[in-house]
Amino acid sequence: MRVELVDNGTVVFTLKYVGRNSNWQLNDGGSDFSSRQSFSPGTSTNFTFTYEGSNDYSYDFGNGSGSNFTANNPINN
Repeated sequence: MRVELVDNGTVVFTLKYVGRNSNWQLNDGGSDFSSRQSFSPGTSTNFTFTYEGSNDYSYDFGNGSGSNFTANNPINN
């Protein structure tokens, strides 16, 4: 499973589950990192992405959250 945020044709953020991992993975144009939200088949979990300006963002995802991240690819729109 994979969800992407695309800006002007460039993938700037990806939320995905990769088999054999216990947590959902995030990628902001660099390497994958853990969202700290465990994967549970058949379970709904809300995900909120917040653009904070200047290419910075935060997210809330079930039990996982993070703030003051800077995306590796530019976020313009």
